[in-house]
Amino acid sequence: MRTVPFLIDSFVREKFADKKDKGGHPYYEHLFRVARNSHLIIGMLHDAIEDLGTTDQELKSLGCTEKEIEQLHVLSRPRSLSYSEYIDQIITYALEEKDLEVLDVKLADLIDNMSVHRLPEVLTDKDFARLQKYRLAYSKVKSARDKVVDELY
Repeated sequence: MRTVPFLIDSFVREKFADKKDKGGHPYYEHLFRVARNSHLIIGMLHDAIEDLGTTDQELKSLGCTEKEIEQLHVLSRPRSLSYSEYIDQIITYALEEKDLEVLDVKLADLIDNMSVHRLPEVLTDKDFARLQKYRLAYSKVKSARDKVVDELY
């Protein structure tokens, strides 16, 4: 039995301790919700490379497999890509690899990002634009997931 989730839980709580979401809540709560609604390890760490600069070596020391590290890289948006290009990159990878885990984590991430409990009480035009961006991404990722399911089953 892997003890990795305990190490990752501690890592996430420590590294994201001072970070808040747009609603002022502890950011690591978002990571735990994504993990609970998708893949435990990938969900908890899906923002670690992009937001913290976590290295492959650090991920290995937490007990991540090579496949999990690859998935985490796919879920990390390079600054050189637009958001739309980033979503397309995730979809391309998932379709080629038939990787439902990556798609499930991204869907859980998008669903949580669109949840009103994570937003400030008064929404700005910027908040509405971000929600629209997430909604469009959700549709694309969900369609890709449906396609992978059809191919696998």
